[in-house]
Amino acid sequence: MTPFLVSLTIPGQLPSLKNRRRIFRNRRTGSAVIVKSAEAMSYEQNFLSHVPQDKRIRYEGPVSVKVRVWYQSRRSDLSTELLFDLLEKSGIILNDRQVHHVESFKGLDRENPRVHLTVRKWEAIDA
Repeated sequence: MTPFLVSLTIPGQLPSLKNRRRIFRNRRTGSAVIVKSAEAMSYEQNFLSHVPQDKRIRYEGPVSVKVRVWYQSRRSDLSTELLFDLLEKSGIILNDRQVHHVESFKGLDRENPRVHLTVRKWEAIDA
């Protein structure tokens, strides 16, 4: 198995990126602007504050991401798209298009919602 590049646990409830977007009108141009929810923006700050500087490796190749998400309740959908954006924004990878493989798990932990993620180099197997 390929050794991991980064392994992190981020405390807090992972919000859905797609279900909570807000739409505003640009006052100058009148065009619609789609903005992340306040919940997603707060989670982004939380995520970035939990990524140590030595994990911001700006890896350039294809990656596999293993994500284990524990939610406070069963009502939340398993939604990991925000994490891929945050891997890029935090400087762990250069671009979220590098994510070639995803393995995800949804669990329940009312007392300690969190995300554990592992990023590995992706070595595709020719089919």
